[in-house]
Amino acid sequence: MDFSERLRRLSSAGIEVIELFSADDGRVTPVSVASAVTSCGADSGRVDRAIDDADPDRIVEGNAAWAELAQQFSLSGSDGTFLLAIDTAGGEDSSYEWFRVRLTDQWDLMGRGAAEGVLGGGWGIPEFRMHSLDGEVLLAASWYETCFSVLAVPRPYRAAVLRGEAEYLLTRRPSAGREALLRRWLARGAG
Repeated sequence: MDFSERLRRLSSAGIEVIELFSADDGRVTPVSVASAVTSCGADSGRVDRAIDDADPDRIVEGNAAWAELAQQFSLSGSDGTFLLAIDTAGGEDSSYEWFRVRLTDQWDLMGRGAAEGVLGGGWGIPEFRMHSLDGEVLLAASWYETCFSVLAVPRPYRAAVLRGEAEYLLTRRPSAGREALLRRWLARGAG
């Protein structure tokens, strides 16, 4: 699926994509590091809301769990925007970037968003990463054998798993720009 089709499908799921977000200042978790958020445990402050696949209201329950965590951890800024990791390449050559987005009145992340293949792998099979603009919370959804989960990791720059992922990525000889971004983000949580 090309990028314009991905944007159309996000719109269908109730997500207005505003602009590509530059995370160069190290405030926001690099998207390559954020992909490891589901490996964070309770020691990172992770909060989960699991929704059983057998629950006939799982889509409604999942969307409500997302909204509860988004509000509890202040995902959205005062203008209602937050960041969403969007694949800009698609296919086997996926390449995710942070985009500033806003929900429309008709949003449905767990149902239409997942079914459209832009926020998951099918109806009720969500898979996505979201971030607050201030870098203070990482929200995600992932699916498992018998359920899916919506989760939040506050202060992701302090989460040992994410810091370990950033340090690992530094050993992979990233470009100078990517290396500088990883180091700025790691410095944020060093104190």
